Amino acid sequence: MRSAEHPFWFLRPIVVGILTLAGCESSLPTREVPAGNCIAESDCAATAQVCKANQCVACTANSDCASQFCDVYGDSGMPGRCISPSSSYFVDSSDPNLERCGAADGSAQNPFCSIAAVFDRLSMGTPPSSTYLRLLTSPNAYGLPSVTSSRGTLVITGSGSFKAGEAATLVAATDDGTLQIGDGAKVVLDGLVISSPGITVGTGANLTLRRSSVRDLATSATFTMASVTMDRVLLSSNYTGLSFQGCTLNLSNTVATGNWVGANRHFIDVQGGSGSLQFLTVYKNMLTTATSQVLSCQNASAVSIKNSIIAMNGVSQQVSGTCTVQSGSLVVGTSDSSAGQIKQNPSFVDPSGTDLRLKPFDPVNMQYLIDKAVGVSSADKNVDHDFYGTPRPQGAGYDIGAVEFTP
Repeated sequence: MRSAEHPFWFLRPIVVGILTLAGCESSLPTREVPAGNCIAESDCAATAQVCKANQCVACTANSDCASQFCDVYGDSGMPGRCISPSSSYFVDSSDPNLERCGAADGSAQNPFCSIAAVFDRLSMGTPPSSTYLRLLTSPNAYGLPSVTSSRGTLVITGSGSFKAGEAATLVAATDDGTLQIGDGAKVVLDGLVISSPGITVGTGANLTLRRSSVRDLATSATFTMASVTMDRVLLSSNYTGLSFQGCTLNLSNTVATGNWVGANRHFIDVQGGSGSLQFLTVYKNMLTTATSQVLSCQNASAVSIKNSIIAMNGVSQQVSGTCTVQSGSLVVGTSDSSAGQIKQNPSFVDPSGTDLRLKPFDPVNMQYLIDKAVGVSSADKNVDHDFYGTPRPQGAGYDIGAVEFTP
């Protein structure tokens, strides 16, 4: 037993000797560990929790778990539980010669070399209801084959970094190069750089995109009759917009900047469906058609838009008049023709460097954005943090936009 479990483990032989000499005196202590119900994670196996301070508690990071997989966000329906090694796999594409791939078993010591290899392993038997993949940092991209509903819930996590040499980049391993989430599939993509000319998400699919960067879209990004959650996503260097058709939406804490949208296309096109778009910063994207809009809504009265910055995108009207917008909750810029919204130009720390934190001491920010969000419900699971993961609110209230101002 080591010091993390017993601060005086090196004295145990002496203590045992004293107890032996003293016989059975009931006045002497008999407990060797502090009060609690565990001394190791294995003692908490029934709850799949971890042992901290001799108590079985929820894990809060992958490093808490012996398997190195913690369901921090509840993607498998059990938030704060350690994922069993039998349904979790490590993948490392950094071996250029594939020399060790033949002996791979998906463990941290012998990771698979590709996502396809994991899929091959899963096809050998009945796949688990949930499968977790950890894509390790690699200079080589990972290819994602088409995902079908037969795979159960598929959770793919990366490093969470967007920097070269620190990221895990995901591309499509399909015939047309399009990332394909098939009808009824359930997929979580977390902490990745996603680089693909196109994305298609089918009817009844459930896609969660979290802590990730999406870039290089050129043909389309179409979501049809699906449930789509985007939280803490950076959309940049894309050449087409996002089309949501009859979807259930939960888009929050997302930044879109430096995108160039092709002719006669809207950047975010919402047709029907329900849900919400909130705490977004959509700033300085280029729409090449004067009649295009940054946010267009058709028959989408059940989709709520609020507490976002949608400004300086090269068109006279940022948001369609048919969108259901909470009055006074959108910052649209001084030259915009939208009615009932905040016509001010926000100031950011370094917009050219994609640092869209609100600039401190700026009078416009202080008067119109900082602490000015409205209609925020604590029941919404993605309002307690911002794009960087900073807790919301900071100060007297929630801030408008993807990034919460921190003094």
